[in-house]
Amino acid sequence: MAGMAGVDENGKVTKGRVTRAKLDISETYALSDGGVSDTRRHGAVSQIAARDKGANSYRSNEVRLYASGAWGLRPLQLKPSAMQEFTAGASAVFLPSSTGVGSSRQIQTAPITLAAKFRRPTGTGMASAPAGANSDGGDLFFRFKVPAGSSWDQSSAVSSESHITALLSTLSGIQTTSQPLDILARSTNAVEVDAGFCLRFTLPGAKQHSPDMVAIFTWGQYALLLGGDGEGALWMYAPYTVGGDPAWRSIRSLRWSRPAQVSGFAHTICIFPHMGEHGEKHLSIISVAMDSTSVSSAGGASTLSPAKGDSGAHSTTEDLWTFDPSVTGQLDVAATGQVTTSRRFYLLERRDLRGEWQVSRLTFPVGSPIGKLIGDPHAKATPLTLGGIPSTDWTVQKLSRESGAMTITPRVKDADTDSTSAIDTPYVIFDFYSDGSKTPLLYGYSISRAPLVVTSAPGEFTCPVKSVSVQTGSADPRSEAAHVDIEDLTDAWPRLRRRSRLSFRLTTTYTPPGGTEQTITLFRGAAKSPRRTKKGTSYGTEGFGTTARVYPSAEWSEYSVSCVGMWERLSAMTTRTVLSFETFVADPVAGTAADGSLIPWKVTDVIKRVLTIAGFPSSMQRIPDLGIRLNPGVGTGDSDRIFEPGTSAAQLVVDLARSYLGRWLHFDYNDGAEGKWTLIGPPAAGTVTPLFAFTKDAPTVASGSLVLPHALHAYPAGTAPTFGRATSYILPPQKNHIWLISAVNAAQAGAVKIDNHVYNPLSYAVPGASTAPDYESGHYIGHEELFTLADPAFWAGGHPLTYQQTQNMVNYVALRLFPLVCMARKIQPIHAPLVFIQDPVHSGWRPLRFYDPVTLDGVGYYVRSVNILYDNDGLQMADYELERLIPYKPGT
Repeated sequence: MAGMAGVDENGKVTKGRVTRAKLDISETYALSDGGVSDTRRHGAVSQIAARDKGANSYRSNEVRLYASGAWGLRPLQLKPSAMQEFTAGASAVFLPSSTGVGSSRQIQTAPITLAAKFRRPTGTGMASAPAGANSDGGDLFFRFKVPAGSSWDQSSAVSSESHITALLSTLSGIQTTSQPLDILARSTNAVEVDAGFCLRFTLPGAKQHSPDMVAIFTWGQYALLLGGDGEGALWMYAPYTVGGDPAWRSIRSLRWSRPAQVSGFAHTICIFPHMGEHGEKHLSIISVAMDSTSVSSAGGASTLSPAKGDSGAHSTTEDLWTFDPSVTGQLDVAATGQVTTSRRFYLLERRDLRGEWQVSRLTFPVGSPIGKLIGDPHAKATPLTLGGIPSTDWTVQKLSRESGAMTITPRVKDADTDSTSAIDTPYVIFDFYSDGSKTPLLYGYSISRAPLVVTSAPGEFTCPVKSVSVQTGSADPRSEAAHVDIEDLTDAWPRLRRRSRLSFRLTTTYTPPGGTEQTITLFRGAAKSPRRTKKGTSYGTEGFGTTARVYPSAEWSEYSVSCVGMWERLSAMTTRTVLSFETFVADPVAGTAADGSLIPWKVTDVIKRVLTIAGFPSSMQRIPDLGIRLNPGVGTGDSDRIFEPGTSAAQLVVDLARSYLGRWLHFDYNDGAEGKWTLIGPPAAGTVTPLFAFTKDAPTVASGSLVLPHALHAYPAGTAPTFGRATSYILPPQKNHIWLISAVNAAQAGAVKIDNHVYNPLSYAVPGASTAPDYESGHYIGHEELFTLADPAFWAGGHPLTYQQTQNMVNYVALRLFPLVCMARKIQPIHAPLVFIQDPVHSGWRPLRFYDPVTLDGVGYYVRSVNILYDNDGLQMADYELERLIPYKPGT
């Protein structure tokens, strides 16, 4: 641009600056996952694909889907041969202390007889026992030995166990049988919290025999009642109020057997306490009934195998109980992150029955690995990546519970070739490992391919510009746009008339006081469909010899170039896969919370992930690491947490930043070679340091000195004059009453009401307020304007009390919203030179932008927007809009 006519270089407002448009600049893209990112949960994780063959087919049978939606190892007790032939199963059985077992498996019993259901065949021709075999045989069951009509003296057994006395007392009022229940066995010591159990038993009688109450098994705070008609009930022993006395209550009915299978069948009931993916407390009760008359011979002993070919003789059911105080009305007596308490277990049997019983600690197989979960293939990779993606480029994120030796290891292979080095159609194998006492749990997983980063470099060219208009620096990146006029005298840049889109950067030079020249980017994005006005004309040769007269060129053109910002590139990308809060429910590096719930991703990590999917590699991101995490909230369903395919990645990031973090998405053109997406937020608590100062006063000069008061270099560094008369206006509060409340019915038993009201009494007459409305204040509206935020994340009942579900959290959100919603603002537009500051984070020079703190004649403001408009480098000017909150005090 030419200098201003009649003004020398020292008289310019912004001297020494040169603006240039750079087009077809190089761009770095991260190609999206292309449809190979996928999320599967619960039953959709696997259908046991065709690759389930050989040894894998056996190991896949060792993994089962529990009713809670978790995949885990199958208990050994569901496989009778494991209890009979292998030490791992036999060593889990509780036996009388007289048998010499370890103290952790000793029980005190009534007079009983022990009988082995299996003995390993021995003798000539018999194979030797394999490794891990229970060579002594066993599978010991016990039976009540007291004569009919008599009873074991139980006074000493229950003297210190008030919950058993209370249970028998409670049941005495509802039992219809004339036969009482006797304590058949109890553990010598309290069993650890969250221990699982297995009951294996047979009851005498014909298939139509249906006694009333046949047995009760109690452990921790629970009791399982088994009725003779196959109906059962789960009871819980807990208080109803804090500090209250505990009491027994029936909390769930269930079916543990078909009525015709109660007597004469071999029963297995597995009790499996475990934590859910969101911290829920689950009890799975798995019941199996097998016809005990179907036997196979092994050294003359009977095995408890199902009847072959008899579909009616074998049934398996699983009943799931999830603790919820709003249902039971009782308090949770288990510790945070635990399902059951530590107590002795008791087994009670109806006095006139002589069943055969076995109690064992729930045990899981061990091996290297012992269990495999083989998923069905995912979608084939896009044509851009066909030909082999190594397994190291695939990422599998598990939603799981693992600890110590209980681990789940994923492996990715190709569905067509089983290759791990060249994968086009991926499928995942999960190897399950256990320490024998617990099983790891898998709730779901997501698989994605590392983004493919490419660089486009069509060949950059640089043009001088005639005029500049840039709208940027505001809170809304969608409003960013630019316009420049370019004159091409000799058709030096033909792409301007041939192309509809060219990557674009607008730069200017700037030399800070005492520093070296800097190149600052004013705008970056894309030039869209430049408008050409052809000015060149070819004249004939008449009168001019043999050469046509062309000045300056036949293709002399002027281009009007409108440009869009980086938002256009971001908004053009959609989430091509289903991204849900379930995908981000478990931070892979955070483990589990104290209450046992999975810790969700940080919101900033989710934003980084979405930006990457949208095509911006990590080199174009400066997203801070903030501790606020996703919180779907109590009562929300899966459909409320899913980002469907086609969702705008741009709007998704904006919503996450605003709703969770109270921050604004912004692309910083001057952070690094290509710029970076970042988040702009409120300043840290404490004194705010202004980044620049504007003034309406002329500069102070020494006596006898001459300065031009409009020239930027006449002012101290970091200070600039304003031009024209100052105008201002008041923006009223959007609302003057905030009400934050739980979205769940707090009247339910066990729920805790959490809410908060925040008012601006200067804005209207608040009933009961000591502060009267101020009619002279910018806050005054004159009537109530209510803003209500109902969020299930504020509910504290029936769910672990995390910080995001406490009164403190509600108070924090209310106070954060108050200045944004309930306070008036003064808006101060100014016209001033285009100024630059050194960014406090990345140290690069840049123009002022939204939320930068500045002063105007010593009064603090924040920048609301910046619009650049000039047609001369010596007079680079901008319209700034400044704002400040009107103080919360009368008369302001």
